[in-house]
Amino acid sequence: MINRVPDGSKIVSPKEECPLLFNSLALLRVCYIRAFTDANSIDKNILVRHDSSDILETVRRYTERASPRSELLTRVVSRTLEAFEVPIRGGALLIQKTAALTWSIEHAIAGWDVGLCVTKWIFEIELAQARNFDTAADELENVTRAGHILPAAGIKFVPGEQCLAAELARYWAAFYDDTWVWGLTARMGWVLRQLADTLEKRLQDVRSSGNDSV
Repeated sequence: MINRVPDGSKIVSPKEECPLLFNSLALLRVCYIRAFTDANSIDKNILVRHDSSDILETVRRYTERASPRSELLTRVVSRTLEAFEVPIRGGALLIQKTAALTWSIEHAIAGWDVGLCVTKWIFEIELAQARNFDTAADELENVTRAGHILPAAGIKFVPGEQCLAAELARYWAAFYDDTWVWGLTARMGWVLRQLADTLEKRLQDVRSSGNDSV
């Protein structure tokens, strides 16, 4: 299924196998997340609930749950950030409109977990920076890499003024908004947007108050 090009510099796959490899890599990323993080700690039942206030409360509790930082988690984020970068290589808008043609339902679910993991981790780093806590070099490397994704996708982002985690969540939600094949994916996009609003508000509160208890 996978072949190495003559110079041995990179790996490619035969054209007919690309969807299989594409979806397999998405599942590999979610394996990293579920094995080494608590990104799946959000209540997945919110995807089938109809009470919006209940959903928003679940999202709020999720954002307030502290995620311990570690070298292992930083490495997991480094691996999973690739999911955000892949659409840019093929054209983010094109991928948004054609995701239903190339994604499997497993890919959609895996991508949702990736969105939760990456945005929550970046939010924790942004909170640490707002509180003047130290951040490791490899953590800053991930944040810098994430910060390059938005401009590459044609999204304006001003570091220090906007919430990177929130903007990434909105960027990621756009790939679910137009994917109505399974029905559930549109709800995933909506939840990501609620997550973005919650993260943004909380970071603004911390930046304006300087109170680490917020």
